[in-house]
Amino acid sequence: MNHTEGDDAPVPHPLVRVGRRRVAGAVLVATFLLGFPTACMTPDEYRDEADEAAYGIVGRARVLAGQKEDPDFHIDPADNELRKEFFPERTAPEGTPLWKRLASDDHRVTVNLETALQLAALNSREFQDQKERLYNTALSLTSAVRNFESRWFGTVDLSARSSGDGDDSSTVSLAESSSLGFTRLLERGGSFSLSIGDNLTRFLTNPASTTATTFASLALSLPFLRGAGREVAYENVTQAERDVVYAVRDFERFKRVFSVDVISDYMRLLQSAQTIDNEKANYERRKVTAEENRLLGEAGRLARTDVERANQAELAAENRWIVAKENFENALDRFKLRLGLPTDAILLIDQEDLKRIRERGAQLIELDARDALVKALKWRLDLATAEGRVADAKRQIAITANALEAGLDFNATLDLTSNDFGETRFKLDAVGSTNDFLGLSIDLPLDRVDERNAYRRALINFQAARRDFEAFEDQVKLEVRRDLRNLRQASETFRIQKRAEEVAQTNVEAANLLKAAGIGNTNDLLDAQNDLVTAQNAVTQALIDYTIARLQLLRDMGVLIVEPEGIDETSTEALLKQEEKSK
Repeated sequence: MNHTEGDDAPVPHPLVRVGRRRVAGAVLVATFLLGFPTACMTPDEYRDEADEAAYGIVGRARVLAGQKEDPDFHIDPADNELRKEFFPERTAPEGTPLWKRLASDDHRVTVNLETALQLAALNSREFQDQKERLYNTALSLTSAVRNFESRWFGTVDLSARSSGDGDDSSTVSLAESSSLGFTRLLERGGSFSLSIGDNLTRFLTNPASTTATTFASLALSLPFLRGAGREVAYENVTQAERDVVYAVRDFERFKRVFSVDVISDYMRLLQSAQTIDNEKANYERRKVTAEENRLLGEAGRLARTDVERANQAELAAENRWIVAKENFENALDRFKLRLGLPTDAILLIDQEDLKRIRERGAQLIELDARDALVKALKWRLDLATAEGRVADAKRQIAITANALEAGLDFNATLDLTSNDFGETRFKLDAVGSTNDFLGLSIDLPLDRVDERNAYRRALINFQAARRDFEAFEDQVKLEVRRDLRNLRQASETFRIQKRAEEVAQTNVEAANLLKAAGIGNTNDLLDAQNDLVTAQNAVTQALIDYTIARLQLLRDMGVLIVEPEGIDETSTEALLKQEEKSK
């Protein structure tokens, strides 16, 4: 209780005053030492603190999700030197003249498959969105865990007051109050709190009337029925932890899908570039044939209809060449967007990758449907998450069932108050210096309509989660079986088109010889040339189709491993060849 010294009370000895202030000062010092440094952190320091916590969570979650640690994972925008090269005079997006927002017309960048994947990870807005989604999920976990840690608080209030009529009878006082403590939720239910503090009022007109109190308060609450148990009380943290693991799997799955999409777009560009070369070569052949026919026609050795047919074929070949170039440019612009680059940038494609793909060929993966399905069921990350969602829904049944129970809580409080500042401890007054309380609180389950409905919904949601998992499992099997068929078809198509190309090449050579000998005709030669360019384009398409089909199969089986540098072929092949036991 507060104690006011009388006007006739002796002035305390200065050493005792120091001693009294020492107790109050201890609270102030503790408050400032624990609270003030944190409150005075700069925004950048807060950001770094959040990053340290979130990145640590992501790293540990990757291990739980069966993935390698990624120490380079971060969400800060990369220093995009490549984009700066495209925009040498562009310093800021806002306020920049429109004409400066065009890419430099004298800067060209050549990309191959490896650099395309790296550029996509560096520049893609979609990739950045996925990283930030993972980061935010980890950040949410820190908030959930925070409730079960000691949540410190510290306050200091200083005030001055003057009361009276303004004459000599006016009273001037200075007041100080401070408190320091924490609250904490318990993992098995309930809460605990502790606070200490002091209140000091000093009357400048009458120092002997100074009032001072110190206090300490403890409170404990423990549930025995509703809300009791770690499974119930800690559920928010449990779910938040599992959500981070799910987010890691989602991010890894996204990287694999994204990488296959980038590679597929790049492969189609290679195919389109090769089509340009094929159509150009065909155009050159048609020009030669048309020129030969014109000379023969002028000499009277060839009918005019054959001359015009060759001219028409030349024009058609030229048009096909132009269309192929336009198709390539359109695909290239879309690919720039995929990489997060401006469409007006000049990007060149390294066609050496196509040579390496040709050297690799279209050898069929030695894998039957059953083995492929077993691998998919084991390694598909999104399937593991779907299974985890079933477990989440099952936990909600127990949690909502707990909410139907009666409430039975144990509560205890202890309040200590002292008006005598001792050197080392509270010296309590004989009366009213403590306030202890022990009790049980009972809340009978008389109205549980909302809780009943939540429980019934939990049962329904569990069945729905099981159905969703079963449907997704069937979808995964469908994807793998489809991918296997596509791969086999692409392999056979490549074999057939390769043979067709060889036949077409032979037919062109034969038609040229017959025409040169004067026993062939223009129609046969033009038809043979048309068949050749069609076969050449079909071979390239079949090879690219096979390469993409192979990647899609590896992706949908869950064995495609993507590292920051690109696809890890070694680890992918190791998983592909790993013996799996079907249950």
